[in-house]
Amino acid sequence: MKILVMVLVAMLFIAGCNSHQIQAIKTQPAPLIQTIKEQVQNQNTQNTVSGSLTLLDALKLALENNPQLSVFSLEVRAREAAALQASLWPNPEAEIEIENFAGSGPLSGFKSTETTISIGQLIELAGKRAKRTQLANLKAESASWNFESKKLEIYAQTVQFFNEVLIAQKEVALNNEILNLNQKFKEQVLFRIASGRISSAELARANVEVSRAKIALEQ
Repeated sequence: MKILVMVLVAMLFIAGCNSHQIQAIKTQPAPLIQTIKEQVQNQNTQNTVSGSLTLLDALKLALENNPQLSVFSLEVRAREAAALQASLWPNPEAEIEIENFAGSGPLSGFKSTETTISIGQLIELAGKRAKRTQLANLKAESASWNFESKKLEIYAQTVQFFNEVLIAQKEVALNNEILNLNQKFKEQVLFRIASGRISSAELARANVEVSRAKIALEQ
């Protein structure tokens, strides 16, 4: 019974030491990223790529499927866990020593067993634990800012690519419209030539304009 009580006291002591900690900081998203998200969500989403993909959709897809962001996210979580661990007291060490066990004669069995329990706890002085926690927090914050910086880079690249595709789409639509107008002009020229209103030389000019429009559309 005496041994059991001592073991329970040791366990309570260990649990109490581990529960006391200097607070570790949990990193938060950078305000700049949140501001950009709000601006994108509030913008006019009528401009779409391929008829249905908006800029907001493109940004979501880019952030959710970029493998580099997964690496940065894991780094942030690891740094946060390290900061939490740094804020804890060093784990106490408990040692149990049993002597005179399984002897012979009058010392057989547990009759003459002697049990010694020792507990060691490293006591850190001069704010060592606080400094260690502060350093771990700074590393966690640095990892978080690197994560946000990478997201900003992906935001910028996605916006650039989206705008390039959007401009290309509009150029194609404009060139299609120009081609249609030139083809209609050619039809009018053919009609007027057939009716004798203009000479056939006008047909060559109409063919040139149609060819230019087709070349612009293919580029």
